[in-house]
Order: sequence, then structure tokens, then C-alpha cells
Amino acid sequence: MSAGAFFAQHEVHVGQDVGGRALTVSEAGVARYEGGTGGASTRPAGAAPALILHSEVYRSLAWYLPNIFGNLHARQEWELFAPILVGQPIRTRATVVDRYRKRNREYVVNEVVVTDDAGRWLQRSRTHQSFLVEDGRRETVVDREREKRPERVFSVGEGPGEPIGPLVRPITIAMCEAFSGPEKNYHNDREMAHMLGFPDIVVQGMLSVCLVSELMTGAFGAGWLFAGKMDVRLVNVVWVNDVLATRGSGSASPSRRRCGTRACAPRSSPSGGARSSCSSPSTPAAAWPSSSSGAARGCTTCASRRRRWRRSWRRCARRGCRSSTRRRGRASRG
Repeated sequence: MSAGAFFAQHEVHVGQDVGGRALTVSEAGVARYEGGTGGASTRPAGAAPALILHSEVYRSLAWYLPNIFGNLHARQEWELFAPILVGQPIRTRATVVDRYRKRNREYVVNEVVVTDDAGRWLQRSRTHQSFLVEDGRRETVVDREREKRPERVFSVGEGPGEPIGPLVRPITIAMCEAFSGPEKNYHNDREMAHMLGFPDIVVQGMLSVCLVSELMTGAFGAGWLFAGKMDVRLVNVVWVNDVLATRGSGSASPSRRRCGTRACAPRSSPSGGARSSCSSPSTPAAAWPSSSSGAARGCTTCASRRRRWRRSWRRCARRGCRSSTRRRGRASRG
């Protein structure tokens, strides 16, 4: 049974296949990424930047709703399972996995899965794109003064733990053209931005997401590429010529495998451009494991469990715990 029996032609629906492709990441592609993000990537040798395929979700816009006036990238989720290596054959596939409504906007969620040639998952991302429910066209959808309002000011990169960053990048038109080009759109051309209801070039939300990933790669190295996870809420618009300062704070405990980190990409003004929560194994930045096993990633979970078990056993033995005695008896009889 086909989806056509339930959905009208061209209707965007959950389960819609948006297609995919086979490709190989090259050093030229890495150079374009670095030109778009405004600096050299902190990637380990041999690996591509974690978000080298940042705009794969936008290769086909068949999942867009008809009213594109004022559409915005609202949220970005990303999970990393293994690094994408330069020269490695990979495949991508995009699927619409959710559609929901909040206030005057409708959201479509597109999931992109990247695999190697054997089908192993390398990463998975979910892009939440928002569209105005009504096509009430007006001169501007978002003005530049909105981000200066007191209710839209967010405290970022605060909290206990060791500070991470900041990673500071001024956003230029050349960066926007490299990151969101070569076709003209409202991310790299002022006329296109005006046509869609924006007063100036809207910096692509994925650029803020990539800078968060670069910050995490610099802090955790291979650990981020093997098991990084982020959930970024793009709460304010970033405009061309703004300055992005990406910073965070991190804490790690020997009894926890993941290292919780909060990182944000605000503008240089008091208002914030993005809020995110990230996590990554506490692998030293210089480490580059030879395999993806927990031991190779510096996983402390098993060791911490053994320590907790030994401490619990000693406490039971001191108290004369009957369950502890029975366990020892069974062990001696075995």
C-alpha cells in the first residue's frame, strides 16, 4: 500500500522519503567548510569536520511547506556515532519524521542519516524548520530590534565546571557565500532576504550549530566524533556582520561516561543567538582511538561499576549482611 492512498499529491507528511545520495568527502569539501565557518577546523588528522554535511538536509526542499515567506530554522539535533573520514564512501538518506504546530507557526522535522558503505550509522540529525501558518505578507517578519528586547536576553555559558572557549568568529558576507552558496538565497543575498520578509541577510542557523560542534571537537577531540550529541535551539536571528562568540562550561565525573556541557552561540550584543545542550565522553582532545569500543574511547563506566560493587561488598561484609554471606557461600560452593 502506497502513501498516495492517504495523502494528497505533494502533501508533506510523516514518513515522506526525501531522497539521498552516495558521496565521498574530499579535502576540497573540507576547505569549503572552513571557508564558510571562518577558520581551520579542530578535527583530528584523517577525519572530516563532524558537521561537514551540515546542509545535506537542504539539498532537496520537497519537505518544505508552500508558504516559505518568513520560514526559519528553529531547532537542530545531532548525534554522532563514528567519524566521517576524508576519502571514505558514504551514503545519506532524508525522511520527514514529524510535523507539529506551535502558536502561529507550523514545524516540519527532517531526519538525515549518514552511513558508510556497509550500512553502519555514522551520524543522525534532525532539523526543525518553521513556517508561518498564514501568508499574511508584510514588509518584515523579524526586525533587528527584536533581539534587543529584555525578554529575549539569555544568559549563556554559565554554571559550575571548567569553562570551554570562547570561539569568536565575525560573520562576513564571504563566509555566508561559502557556507550557504553558490546559489543566491536569503542567507547570502540581501535582495532575496528582503523578498522573504527580512531586513538583512539572515545567517544560516547551521553556521551557529557548526561553531558549537567545533568548540566541542576542540574540547573533546575524538570523543566528540565517536559519541557527541547536541540539541540546539535557535532562539534569535543572527545577521551578517554580527560577531559570534561560542562558549560553554563542562563538568566530568569518573562515575559518569558522558560529560555534560552547555554551549551557546550568541551575538556580541547582550542577546543570544542559540542555546544548546551537548554531551560527549570525557576523552582527552589528543586521543585518537583505533576502534570504537568503550575501552578505546576511554570509557570509565565499567571501571566505576566495579569500584561501586567492591565498596558495596565491603560494607555488607562489615555489617554481616545475610545476602552478602549467601553470595559468598554460593561462590565458595561453585
